[in-house]
Amino acid sequence: MTQAEIKPKDQGKNLVWIIVAVTILNAVLALFVFDLAGKELTGDELHYNQLAVNLINHSAFSFETEPPFEPTIYRTPGYSIFVAGLYLISGNSVLFVKLFQFLLFGVNAYLLYKLAKFYTDEKTARVAAYFFLIYIPFIFITAFMITETVTVTLLLGLFLLIKKYNWQGDKRIWLDLIIGVVMGILAMVRPTTSLIVIPLVLSVWLPYFFKRSTLNFQQVFLKSFLFGCGLLLVFAPWVARNYSITKRFVPFTVMTSPESSYVSLLQYNGKISYAFTVPEWKEIYLAGLSERRSKADERISKGEVEPNLANMPKSVQRELLIEESYKNSAKEEFKELSLSKVAKSLPVRLAYLWSTANAFAPNVIIHRIAQVQFGIFFLLALIGILYNWRNLLSHWLLLLFPIYLTVMHSIFHEEPRYTIPARPFILIYCAIAAVWLWNLIRKKSS
Repeated sequence: MTQAEIKPKDQGKNLVWIIVAVTILNAVLALFVFDLAGKELTGDELHYNQLAVNLINHSAFSFETEPPFEPTIYRTPGYSIFVAGLYLISGNSVLFVKLFQFLLFGVNAYLLYKLAKFYTDEKTARVAAYFFLIYIPFIFITAFMITETVTVTLLLGLFLLIKKYNWQGDKRIWLDLIIGVVMGILAMVRPTTSLIVIPLVLSVWLPYFFKRSTLNFQQVFLKSFLFGCGLLLVFAPWVARNYSITKRFVPFTVMTSPESSYVSLLQYNGKISYAFTVPEWKEIYLAGLSERRSKADERISKGEVEPNLANMPKSVQRELLIEESYKNSAKEEFKELSLSKVAKSLPVRLAYLWSTANAFAPNVIIHRIAQVQFGIFFLLALIGILYNWRNLLSHWLLLLFPIYLTVMHSIFHEEPRYTIPARPFILIYCAIAAVWLWNLIRKKSS
């Protein structure tokens, strides 16, 4: 039977079995061959673990390891709730969380295939899924208990809903609510994604203003309103909780934006490299954070805090004082910044942002392989985008998140893993280029 004779339904089944097989192989390699299953939790993983444990054992969203388990507003609760749910099923098994993330890894490959089919043919969409399955950063980051894998699932699911149901022109009320809810959950898992709400809403209103929409004003307004209601369903409990603690409107977190802005300015000013090495992280960032925490605790113990802070839990007082400290430090660093520094530094910054870094690789050999793979995919992506340049406007949904993250991390500090959620969309262009080149080679050889 030739490829042309295989029915589309059979092709889909074959792809699913390939995804299952390769996902299992990747999980075995990452978790057991390279022993990432038993790797000690570090950095953000420790945060998510403690938050999840306290949610289960003490019904508290707290970093504390002992009573009174005072609250934190440093992290949004999305990913911690995900971890806590899996802990409830598995008895606090970190391995179970990592295995479940590999299940999502396979789901992500299939969602990418389904999304790619709206922009290209069956063969190319399958190649995009294959590229996802073999992309080294995706494989190894899935073995860490951090937000990237879940973020990819939510993003692909959100964009697939928008594209499949032609959301901008659809009149179904339930769809508007669901898309709002998914967007809200995405923002609760990864707050830096929250501002894509703006281009999504604009994608509904702009066709109306330019008289290219099938919807009238009332329908466009209702769609936007229901989308907002979906967001509100997710955000309301968190915002209400934060207001009850601080008597302030805190939609996401405290500390993180000033902290990230400060580190970003250090990178622009050359005081921290764009590689953001482990020694820099320990000696500059962690040491600086420890000093700020000590000063905040000293002010709290002496009662040297503003009256509006005094009635808050000490943990939140500390976070708000550290936030204030980062804001002041960022202002001082900003004074040293110049346009020439930004212009000189930005290309290097973006190169690091989209690089493999260490690709969360378990050893140097895997890292070198990842770098070679990155070079190949970079060339393919460039060819694919140039090949499709006439269609780029209609591909706005594919390009939205890569462009968005590039802009966001030109402002906030960069680490290569921050662009992981945007890379599946780029793989579609890699697949377009690979299929085009393959067809070109076959044509010449025949």
